[in-house]
Amino acid sequence: MDGKTVYVSIPISKLVAKRASDGICFFLFTPADGQLIFGNMFLRHFVVVYDFGTLPRIGLAPFVENQVSVLL
Repeated sequence: MDGKTVYVSIPISKLVAKRASDGICFFLFTPADGQLIFGNMFLRHFVVVYDFGTLPRIGLAPFVENQVSVLL
């Protein structure tokens, strides 16, 4: 984004899980050294497009549940 900050929003309830074995709740991601790894628990809330062209980038759009879509 050419150095611009982009904000995305996900309800906190989607970023916390309860471990079945002992009922302890935990965050589904942890920042490290100023970086984050976005895994399935984050990405499943978006439609994600990866552009591997000369200027690599990732596009995110909110995922809307219960929508019918057609891939052309």
